[in-house]
Amino acid sequence: MIFWGTAGFAQGLVDLLLRGSWVTPWEVVILVLLVLTVAGGISAIRKRAYWWAMSGAGVLVIAGIISAALQWQYSWFLTPVISHAMRVLMAAAAGCAYGIPGLLALIFLAKRKGEFQS
Repeated sequence: MIFWGTAGFAQGLVDLLLRGSWVTPWEVVILVLLVLTVAGGISAIRKRAYWWAMSGAGVLVIAGIISAALQWQYSWFLTPVISHAMRVLMAAAAGCAYGIPGLLALIFLAKRKGEFQS
């Protein structure tokens, strides 16, 4: 969770800085969610605050869903260049980049709930 949250935040921040005035509220929401994911990953490593770690993993899945939707929305201008199937693949790859590690984190956290201290 720490790796994907940090990598996604860095990439999103670079995209926002390069684009300048094209910042949408959804992109800001994703950046905030990725910060919460990093905090949840740190909580998981320290094995404290189970619900904080679990919510960080859930937020990573949500960030994957939002990033897939944004990829689908922003790829409309490529429609003359790429086919419809390629848009689906691009959106799926964007969603899976965050969604699959988030689902794995949820599964592993659910299995290790007893190891966390209150």
